[in-house]
Amino acid sequence: AASLKARPSATVARGRLERLMTAQREISAELTLAKTGLITDVLVEGLDPEENLVTGRAPWQAPEVDGCVILDGVEAGPGQIVRLEITGATDYDLIASSIE
Repeated sequence: AASLKARPSATVARGRLERLMTAQREISAELTLAKTGLITDVLVEGLDPEENLVTGRAPWQAPEVDGCVILDGVEAGPGQIVRLEITGATDYDLIASSIE
């Protein structure tokens, strides 16, 4: 691709990027939703100041690469590992609550 002389216009490139991101968002949403009902350990990271939510990470989630776990009504502090049930999902993140 680097040796190609012709480049797509900025409009074409933007359109391609938008289609790619839409496809990726749909794939991610499907994968996160498939984890609903799963029980897993979550490392509590703390309060997300931008979203005002307590977040953590499941064992398969890498920081700054993967989504996170949003803790719904879970009382735990940063550094704690809690066993939770995945109860829902957004496009990129999981939602988890205490096991009842």
